[in-house]
Amino acid sequence: MLVIKIFTERKKVFRERRRSGKIRAKRMVVKEIEDGLVEEIEKLGWWFEQDIDDEGEKNEEDEDGGEV
Repeated sequence: MLVIKIFTERKKVFRERRRSGKIRAKRMVVKEIEDGLVEEIEKLGWWFEQDIDDEGEKNEEDEDGGEV
């Protein structure tokens, strides 16, 4: 009976280690995806700022040399 109890406890420990390993692996994948998304958002932000700056320059040109 004692042997079965010890084996059962070891099996639980092994299962927990295996689960935690899977969880760590999943977290790493999620972290990689998050990092990729953050990079893309930063790129979009930069492009958006450039687009706003270009529109601002066009508006200034229109105000300076526009028709009256």
